[in-house]
Amino acid sequence: MHQAVALQLPPFMEKSIFSVRRSKGGKDHRCFVRCETFSEGESRAINKNPTIIFSCDFPPCVTIQELGEYPQDYVCEHAKLCHSQSCVKRAATPLLRREKLDKLPISQEIKDSINELQLKCHAKEVSLVQVLSSESLAVVEQLGANEDNTLVTDAVSFVHVRFEKSKALTGIQLQVFCSGRPCAAWNPVFSANYESVAKTFSNLRLANCVHFAACLWATASDDSLDRDFGLYLRALRSFSSTLSVETGPGLSAAAENSIAHSLVD
Repeated sequence: MHQAVALQLPPFMEKSIFSVRRSKGGKDHRCFVRCETFSEGESRAINKNPTIIFSCDFPPCVTIQELGEYPQDYVCEHAKLCHSQSCVKRAATPLLRREKLDKLPISQEIKDSINELQLKCHAKEVSLVQVLSSESLAVVEQLGANEDNTLVTDAVSFVHVRFEKSKALTGIQLQVFCSGRPCAAWNPVFSANYESVAKTFSNLRLANCVHFAACLWATASDDSLDRDFGLYLRALRSFSSTLSVETGPGLSAAAENSIAHSLVD
């Protein structure tokens, strides 16, 4: 399993962002590692190459850097993984189709927010949604208006959206977590139960999260995401009074296989 995933960014940004698993086992909990290159005059080196700076947003790693108890060139384990080609893969970037967004059973306000963010992403040549694993997607959180504007401290930032399936008494429980602070910061933004025998959904809970909605748009646009994420889209549609004409009463074979696999694991 790849422990680190390099997000796709345009060359002119002169930086790299990696999504890295916090640990080798367990759930797909991830952190972001940024790698930025500075000129000699700007250099604030913390590793052997004085023009490269790594920073990790995992709180224990941030605390270590802030306390200054380690050497100035200290690099955390997550950042070290980004050096190893055998541990790194490139994120996939699904093609987002506008007509699929229009058919999603989400509020117009959320659709407008997604449209606004997508326009900014298109102008900056950054993909709104990037696929990290079978459980996690990265979604753009914000984009600086001007790369040369010194007031913009972070030209691009992402959030992690994690999809989880766990065993329940009569089927599986679906939950979605978003790392964005406005999105409850890892509290579930979506949850539902899938009843295996009746093949129905129950106990839907949904929070307004533009990042989760963007993931649903990617899932609706790209058939290759159906196996891992299609069940969440179908759960939302089953509770909506505005079902898409293309939505059938049953699940796809890929989704059925995914459910069966989740119940066995």
